[in-house]
Amino acid sequence: MQKKHAYSLNAYRALLVFFDNYADIVEKTPILKEDVATFRELVNDITDKTDPENTVMTISTSDKLSLRTKITENIIKSLSKIKAQAIKDKNEDLKTEAGTTINAFQVLSETSFLELARAQVKIIQNYPTILAKYSLTAQFITELDMDVETYGSLLPKMSVQKSKSKVATGALTDIFKETKEFLNDVLTAAVETVSLDNPIFVQEFNEISSGRTPSVSPTTLILTVVDDASNLPCVGVKIESKELNYNELTSETGKLTIKTGAKKDMVFTISKNGMITQEIKVSKIMKGHTLELEIRMVAV
Repeated sequence: MQKKHAYSLNAYRALLVFFDNYADIVEKTPILKEDVATFRELVNDITDKTDPENTVMTISTSDKLSLRTKITENIIKSLSKIKAQAIKDKNEDLKTEAGTTINAFQVLSETSFLELARAQVKIIQNYPTILAKYSLTAQFITELDMDVETYGSLLPKMSVQKSKSKVATGALTDIFKETKEFLNDVLTAAVETVSLDNPIFVQEFNEISSGRTPSVSPTTLILTVVDDASNLPCVGVKIESKELNYNELTSETGKLTIKTGAKKDMVFTISKNGMITQEIKVSKIMKGHTLELEIRMVAV
């Protein structure tokens, strides 16, 4: 995946999080709900196509050359030892059989190289005793054979990797183009339908879709705690929320102002010695708005 694609995908994912945070606005606007769903499908399609399990598996040119060089060198090393023994034994037939030189492996196609390598390995496998004299063990011969077969198993990938990569890249480019067009021309138009009632929503959408960090819209909860018996502010009441990692005590006014950020659903525990502990649930505070709640504490 190209850098520009990775950048776009991150922006698209940020938009999906944005729409999740504003689910109340999306859900109550039919055209926006429909177009956000389509946009989500497009982003999910990109994610599927860029998943490591679905990418084109290839061998790099450097790795291919390295393996081919290793095979060639080990074959020539083995044949040179067999040839040396043939010269010592005055065995002309064996000398000829082991006479393949490194030049024979040059400028061969991948398939021809594999055919030659396999043929030479068969010769080498016939003379383990000779090779053992030169410290080329049975393990060495086995590993050489395995390297050749590994090269053979990679051959199909080598022959199609360029065409496959071209197709994969082309398909990915097409869907990124489609997603960008949908975002710019379709989704933007749907968002604009709610601009009068939800200007902050539209502003943040424009900022995120253009790659900018959205300005933070204050979303605030004001809790006022009152003693039910005296109707006076309740001081020193502990307010806790796990969702917000919040833990504070009310002041002499009995109030606490809490920034809730993008949290949509929160649970607050209100407690004080001598008073009945309460748990309240708060949900759907619209982003950019302030919600005020009064909590009445009752003595134990």
